[in-house]
Amino acid sequence: MKYRWNPRPFRAHLLLLGLFWLTGAMGSILVNPDLAPQDRVLWIVSSSDNPFFQRSIQQIEKRLSDQVGQIISISSDQIESRREGLAHASLIVTLGARAMRQLGGLDLERPMLHAYLTRYQYLTDPPLIDSHSLLLDQPMERVLRFDHLLSGGRRIGLLDSEEAAYNPAELQEKADREGVEVIQKTLRSDHANPVAAVRRLLQQSDNLLAVPSPDIYNRKTLKGILLAAYRLRKPVISYSLSHVRAGALGALYTTPEQIGRQIAELSLNWLQGNPPERPYSLARYFAIEVNQRVAESLDIQLPQLDELHEAIRKLGP
Repeated sequence: MKYRWNPRPFRAHLLLLGLFWLTGAMGSILVNPDLAPQDRVLWIVSSSDNPFFQRSIQQIEKRLSDQVGQIISISSDQIESRREGLAHASLIVTLGARAMRQLGGLDLERPMLHAYLTRYQYLTDPPLIDSHSLLLDQPMERVLRFDHLLSGGRRIGLLDSEEAAYNPAELQEKADREGVEVIQKTLRSDHANPVAAVRRLLQQSDNLLAVPSPDIYNRKTLKGILLAAYRLRKPVISYSLSHVRAGALGALYTTPEQIGRQIAELSLNWLQGNPPERPYSLARYFAIEVNQRVAESLDIQLPQLDELHEAIRKLGP
């Protein structure tokens, strides 16, 4: 792996370690495991009426309906008016950063599970202690295998933000196990030009691996990044279904139903007296989407999707 020295990735890594140390064994605010299922009250607070949130909520309700007495779903705009009820919740689930931040300003002293957050959000705006965060990001081992098997490239270009850069040593270890080289560059936010940075990175790599970072991949930059890659005949491997529809070769992502399933599993374990051991979890489940038109344009022979899915699944959660 090639990378230039930058202390910020280590700061991000230390922040993750610090959050883990502060939370320790999760939850000095404990759920009462002796509550009968009918006495458990689960509150879900959504940041907006995003249809993705609604699809996850439906999955939570489906999986927990016989394990929880009440499942109460509200929007973040209703937090203040429903504060008394929230204060007596067995467990509170938030969907999105806005709901997390608003509840963080209240002294509810209730266990909280925060979902629909990215690793970038988790590092740049850390949640409170005595909470657990379910991140949208896939494990990097899984992402590297997907990239390698889908594109056939061995030199993977990774551009990440200064605020949440991956630790180079850990990234190198994961890349070595997959038999690939990661060429990592960090975009400085004070004079950022993502499209130019991607163009320079692709001169050294076989493809671009996009990771969730709003400083780099956003509505203003995405079209330019995809166009720059296409002109160089280098594929983009992404984390977003919408990116595939816009011109990325493929994406490894989590559906709202899969997010809801993982929320339900974490919630039930917590309600039964088994809180998460770590302050955050990465996505356990995944889906794959590819753009056949882009593959044909770049003369890339795509693998069979069922075989690709199975090869990634063997890595475990």
